Amino acid sequence: MSEIELRDFKAPPLEVGRSPAVASLPSSSRSDSKSTATWNVEKEVNGYFCAHTIEEIKKIEQNTRLLVEQKKEDLRQMVGERYRELVDAADSVVEMKTHSEQVLHSVSRLHQLCEQLHQSHYLRGSGGMKGPASDYLSQHHAVAVQLRLLCDIPGKIWNSLEQGAYLQAANSYLLAQQVYMHLKLDRGPQTSLLVQGLWEHTLALKPTIVESCQQLLQSVGIGEEVAIQSLCSVALLEGSSPRQLFTQFLVARKAALQSVFNPTKQAHLSAKAVVCEAINSVRRSLLLVATIFCCRAGDGSQVPSKLCGALHNAGNDKNKAVQQLLGRSLEATQGLKVADVPESVIHSSCEQWITMTLSDIEEGVGSCLAHVTTVKAISAIRRSVHDLLTEPMTGTALDQRLTDSASQWKWACDCVLGRPLSLHGQFLQRIEFSRIKSILTRLFGEVVAHAHSLLDSLLGGFVKDAPLYALDCRVSAYLWQEEEGGLQKKGCDHGGMAKVLRLKAKGCTPNVYSFCEGFDEKLKVVIQEVSHFIFMPSADKCGSKREVDLYPFSLSVDSLEVQSLLQHLAGDCIERFVQDIKGRLLLLQEEPAMQLLVINKVLLLARVCNCLSEFCPSLVMLLNGLRKLDPPRGVADGRLSRSRLQASQKEAAAETPALSMLQQQALTIFRIWADWCSGEFSQVLHKHVFGNTGTTTNSLASVLAWEDITIVEEAESGQQLSSTIRVPCQPSVYVTSLLYSVCKEISRVGSSTVDRSILEYLSSSLFGVVVTVHEQLLAEVTQNKLVVPQDCALQLLFNVRFLSRVLVEAAVMGERFKAICSQLQAFVDPFDLDVFMPHMSSNLERHVQRSIVLLGLLVVVKGPQTILTHQPLTSRGVQEKPSIVPMGQQAPRILSLPISTAQSLIQQSHQDVRVETEQSLAGTFAFFHL
Repeated sequence: MSEIELRDFKAPPLEVGRSPAVASLPSSSRSDSKSTATWNVEKEVNGYFCAHTIEEIKKIEQNTRLLVEQKKEDLRQMVGERYRELVDAADSVVEMKTHSEQVLHSVSRLHQLCEQLHQSHYLRGSGGMKGPASDYLSQHHAVAVQLRLLCDIPGKIWNSLEQGAYLQAANSYLLAQQVYMHLKLDRGPQTSLLVQGLWEHTLALKPTIVESCQQLLQSVGIGEEVAIQSLCSVALLEGSSPRQLFTQFLVARKAALQSVFNPTKQAHLSAKAVVCEAINSVRRSLLLVATIFCCRAGDGSQVPSKLCGALHNAGNDKNKAVQQLLGRSLEATQGLKVADVPESVIHSSCEQWITMTLSDIEEGVGSCLAHVTTVKAISAIRRSVHDLLTEPMTGTALDQRLTDSASQWKWACDCVLGRPLSLHGQFLQRIEFSRIKSILTRLFGEVVAHAHSLLDSLLGGFVKDAPLYALDCRVSAYLWQEEEGGLQKKGCDHGGMAKVLRLKAKGCTPNVYSFCEGFDEKLKVVIQEVSHFIFMPSADKCGSKREVDLYPFSLSVDSLEVQSLLQHLAGDCIERFVQDIKGRLLLLQEEPAMQLLVINKVLLLARVCNCLSEFCPSLVMLLNGLRKLDPPRGVADGRLSRSRLQASQKEAAAETPALSMLQQQALTIFRIWADWCSGEFSQVLHKHVFGNTGTTTNSLASVLAWEDITIVEEAESGQQLSSTIRVPCQPSVYVTSLLYSVCKEISRVGSSTVDRSILEYLSSSLFGVVVTVHEQLLAEVTQNKLVVPQDCALQLLFNVRFLSRVLVEAAVMGERFKAICSQLQAFVDPFDLDVFMPHMSSNLERHVQRSIVLLGLLVVVKGPQTILTHQPLTSRGVQEKPSIVPMGQQAPRILSLPISTAQSLIQQSHQDVRVETEQSLAGTFAFFHL
């Protein structure tokens, strides 16, 4: 460590118990400069070497050097900061000196100008001529001329205002002002009162001129030249700068737009005229800003604005007589600050102006369109706006290179905003869409109300003896009648016999079709309204461009949004219609007893929901956004089977939630009918199983016949012994009657119109009833400890197995069914049961095969394979080949949808069906009452 470094530090005293390596370093000698004690370096160094080891001394030296370097760095930073502050202070002093010199120079220049002005005002002659006034006119003659001029100027100003020459009126006012100043300064008090009176008459016209110019700027159809003259007049009279004139111009144009929506003015104009005038006002305002205030030419070069040029030339309009009188020209623009408005100011101010005018247009156009009640009128307004914006702007001197309206508007947007602007998209598109939405909402509300009234009339006329509802009470009579029906007579069959067949296949009776037709007619009104807007013929001249690039805008710019709105509103309409159906179902289910008339009304609602999606094409078009869908392949030519047709319809409905909602509601209503059938089936089955007295004494009363079977057995002695046994060969009469009654009910409501899932649901419900009733029977037998005869047990076992074979498949019979069979078998002798069971199974299969034709509507639910796969057994236990009857050459006429070609049989067939329907209303509808 050098001596210089050690001179500034004092060795700290060593502390006991503290490491020397971490001992505090000595402080600066400047801190105790008052102390007279000296530091003996050698003594301190020797003390360190005596008290510490070499390693400790090295650590102390290292720490001391680090502290020295840190102090040096702090010193350098402190000196550097102070130096920068010193340099900044010096620069400030130099700058202050420069400003002071400029201020002194300006003050001296101001003194010179004041002296010159003072000298010029004391010159003789109102024109400031240096020679004597007698060389030109006498002094009294000059005063008289000036006074006469002050007297005539108010009249000239009024004439100019009446002719619309506002700039000339402003020049006249400035001339009068200068004459007044000359007379006031050059003449004594004897003329001051007269001059003051004349000047006050002229001074009162200044607000009139300014107000007239501002009112002219608020005109919707103001031209470019008139606007420039008005702005120059305001600048000359009020001394406004171009930037202030620009602000005043935007305020005036906003007031012009607000005047368009004046209620007094709207009372004499149509909504289309008001909207077109508002858009024309905005368009003309932006174009005037571009042509008057902007400094950009059509080719993009920078040129002085027309307003500044007009202000420079405003003082050159001199009156020769006045010039001869005063001896110098009139400096009209003296003191005006003529400078172009910066482009950034124009952009920001116009953006704010558009934002403010947007609220005015939304309020004004919105209130104006509130009186428009049709979409067709809104489309006419859109086309008028399109034609207006397509026409070139008149009243503006645009660059000759801007030949068409598209180039003019593009140049104006670049100058005024620096970005493209679509007047329709910015101001009108949202308002038009909002109004279209409200109109369509009202129309769909009318559709729902009309559907409600149609349902009221449809269900209100549904009485027991109404002839018009006979086909709805017995749909099978409508499906199998040998004539075209009442549809062609009403003019409903416009598609020929194919449409009649399609109506029958769907179970669409004339009343249901009338409902669908009325519903469709109401929706056609909506389609006709909205088609004027969505399918508007294109008037765009730039067909190869995208819709966003078209000028002024594409007529179909928001067709997709309107189509989506149609889908939403149509879906909401169907949802409200389904809610109405649900409410009516609740009222019908609240009836004390579900009578047949109530069930027919319920089924009528199901057919309405089922047929609405197919026989109301307008609904399908609206749900698909007016996009016409092609039918599935094979439907048009009738090559699809019923199952494939239903599958295709379900797939099409699954893609549309509203149609799926209708189908689900139809299935729900059909389940209500299935539950009612199950309830009636349960009552009748319980009556016959338990008997009229509630016991099992009459269980064998309905046995039809048993089969006598001779069996051969071998005795112990080897002798052949023959015996005769009797086993059931068919179910009880009430079982067959009940199943046949169910089939008649399915046929009555139209088996082809009932979905397969409903038939499966009905079969499973009936099977559940069978199991429940027999469980109750066996529970009563067990509770009362009754003895069931063996013949009765065998017959009940045969009945239960027959019902299970017809109604459900073997895989879904369940443990409850097996338990019933086991309990019934327990009442039979085990040895006899082993003998009887093969023959009973053979008889069961044989009777099931025989019942296919009678109970086909129930058997067909599971398909023919589940019945025909079992091969019957003979009495010997071997399989016998089934007997198959070959089909005849002329098959019996059992067609699903009959078509009559003999015109002579139409009337007779119609009368037969009508008589049969009337009889059915009286007798056949007594469901299950055997």
